[in-house]
Amino acid sequence: MPQRIKFVYFDIGGVLLYWKAGFEKIALMVDKKAEELVKFFERFDQLLCSGVISAKEADKAFSEKYGVKDFDFVETVVESYIPIPVTHKLLIDLSKKYSIGILSNVYQISYDILFKKKQIPHINYSAIVQSWQEGMTKSNMKLFEIATKKAGVLPEEIFFIDDSSKYIEIAQDFGWKAFLFDNQHVEKSVDQIRRKLGA
Repeated sequence: MPQRIKFVYFDIGGVLLYWKAGFEKIALMVDKKAEELVKFFERFDQLLCSGVISAKEADKAFSEKYGVKDFDFVETVVESYIPIPVTHKLLIDLSKKYSIGILSNVYQISYDILFKKKQIPHINYSAIVQSWQEGMTKSNMKLFEIATKKAGVLPEEIFFIDDSSKYIEIAQDFGWKAFLFDNQHVEKSVDQIRRKLGA
């Protein structure tokens, strides 16, 4: 595989970052369980990632639901992401051998916040595909077509790392090589990727 792969795409949430800490932080503030907040937020997630609604609209819905006035719910969630250092090192190491890109379901404010706070590695990315900018999420195979064009290589020359089996299957159906990242066993996943890519 290593000799055929030219481009590696990383997902953000669940691969480069843990994303649940923000919900746990807010749950303490409103005296609710984090699982309840995650379930509440799920109804807005795809809309935010597709750029259909803004963070302010989701913030308003949260404020009305939980009686918290003028609270930046989405921004608080994003700013509370926790980096996964071993995956960051993997990305940096792979960047010495392959072109690297980001392909992720993200909100309009997400990437700028994460990059500014150095929550994702600062390298010269060859392509950055943010779902909200394209008006669709990774559930739509067309996003993989767009990402392939931005990578400038053939589909079979792309290796994709994501923590969702759904998106892994779509990527493979499009012709990409893909790896299902297990963020409950990070070291094991990273070791497997290194072996596959010769890094």
